[in-house]
Amino acid sequence: MPSKSVINNVSILQKLTRGAKEDVKGRVDKVVEFYRDRKISQYETAKKNHQQPDERQQENRNFR
Repeated sequence: MPSKSVINNVSILQKLTRGAKEDVKGRVDKVVEFYRDRKISQYETAKKNHQQPDERQQENRNFR
């Protein structure tokens, strides 16, 4: 049984999924499933996969 934090994080990730574009929605749902099943152990990794490619590029520019 997943911990309370995992259950809460899955709920948050599912809310983020609602904003995904239709062409990537299936992949985003798969990432949530991987996190829920603990195939992805880090919340931040799963959350990062929810971002659109242009958002990731902007984040990388800000990091440099």
